[in-house]
Amino acid sequence: MRTENFNEAFFAQMREEEVWKKLSEDYITNFVWTEALLERYRDKVDWKLLSGSSYVLWTGSMLEKFKLSLDWDALSGNSSGILFTQENLRKYRKRWNWMKLSENGNVVWSVEMLEEFKDDIDWDAFAAGGYHYRSENEAKVSPQLIFEKYQSRFSASRFKDSHLWDTLLECDKDELIKKILA
Repeated sequence: MRTENFNEAFFAQMREEEVWKKLSEDYITNFVWTEALLERYRDKVDWKLLSGSSYVLWTGSMLEKFKLSLDWDALSGNSSGILFTQENLRKYRKRWNWMKLSENGNVVWSVEMLEEFKDDIDWDAFAAGGYHYRSENEAKVSPQLIFEKYQSRFSASRFKDSHLWDTLLECDKDELIKKILA
């Protein structure tokens, strides 16, 4: 015996909405969101979830076509580093959430990018989590270079507790070991 009213149409709609959310954020084997699929289902997908998903390979064409649908806050925190080219940062400069972008450790900053966007970058967020020294980074932006060039942009009271500070100390430690052993 049923004790409550079950509105099948309501639950069918709710299930469909939840499935679209899952399609918008999850990795699904043998399924890739393409520009054509996004165009076709633009009113069905959850753009906030989709924008934050690292499973979507955002092309320049897709960014342009869906720039009004994208959730730029979520996109700024996306873990797909290939999204954050100097060209994309420049073209959508006013749309990015620079605090989230600055703390996003998946952005590979070059010297040129740091210089071009120095007034947009949230330097405390960058120091806290957005800077990761990668030896494979062709630009090889060292923590020493960043500290020397941009130290006036960091908050002195927060810098000592930052990831950049820790990285700077590790590099200094490595240099000291080389001197000792030389």
